[in-house]
Amino acid sequence: GMSGVGLFLTYLGFNLLYSRFGVSQYALYAVLSILSTTLIVGIWWLKEPVNLYHKLAIVLAVVAVVLFSIGQSQGPS
Repeated sequence: GMSGVGLFLTYLGFNLLYSRFGVSQYALYAVLSILSTTLIVGIWWLKEPVNLYHKLAIVLAVVAVVLFSIGQSQGPS
């Protein structure tokens, strides 16, 4: 049940991104999906244990989103 809803929302998200922004936003959407799933479902809801490597991966994912956004705003070089 829940996996079907999740799959539908993922498809809807990719479809909306493609129709509005093209393929360049897929990387951003993928990273944001991983972050939100990790933080909300894994850590907050299921209380999964988090070690230093998990925290470092989360920080690096946030940095990737920021750098991607800066790159998109700068345009091609």
